[in-house]
Amino acid sequence: KRKGLFGCFRSANKHRVVNIYDRQALMENFNKERDWKMTDETLIELAKRFQAHCIDEMDKNMFKSMMGVIGETYFASRMFDVIDRDSDGTIDLGEYLDFNDIMMNGTEEEKKRQNFRMLDIKGKGKIDYSSFEEFIFNIIDMFHQTLSQKVETEKDSIKHKFYEISQGKEIITYTEYSEALSKNPKLFDWLEKPKEIINDILKETKYEKETVDKILDLVYKYIQETKEKIVKTRKYKPRRPTHSE
Repeated sequence: KRKGLFGCFRSANKHRVVNIYDRQALMENFNKERDWKMTDETLIELAKRFQAHCIDEMDKNMFKSMMGVIGETYFASRMFDVIDRDSDGTIDLGEYLDFNDIMMNGTEEEKKRQNFRMLDIKGKGKIDYSSFEEFIFNIIDMFHQTLSQKVETEKDSIKHKFYEISQGKEIITYTEYSEALSKNPKLFDWLEKPKEIINDILKETKYEKETVDKILDLVYKYIQETKEKIVKTRKYKPRRPTHSE
């Protein structure tokens, strides 16, 4: 594998994508067994976005750059690791499309497995408490920075969730993770706290309808008064002085 410009790589094992508008060609290019369920329009837009930054394979820094503001967050780093299924330090267009298609159109099983890999920081197919805690605190910190408002979470609460999922064991396997979510689909609802904060902020800054109407009336009145002044100014023509004056 040879590194190109700006974190792009040329791979001898993978073919360069020539036509992103040909769905079948893309499937064959990446030896796809699972058909993408996204629409052609979505597929093309994602492919364009990827190839606008790198034509073959990109490393983590290039991926973060492509993700814009989100690229500066811990979540983007974890996302890259999950997309990089062969763990070779780079991702190609096929891996990128796979991740997005599962996120948008995957079965419940596919989504659960992908989310499990987000928590599996060490990539060992199991989650220990240190990995679980690291992920949760980094995600909370990401929301904190985004909202500029602290989200309170105690370690005891995180430990409780961990052992609830692991059934008292020191590691969480995918089977235990899947069973826990089947029994309690709202197991991770506490991570919705940042959304609640955003909603509260919006409510506090939202005008009541009566207030909005009053503001619009004042604006309309100001416009009318301004128009009248302009008309009066245009009608007024200063008298030209005569020679005798």
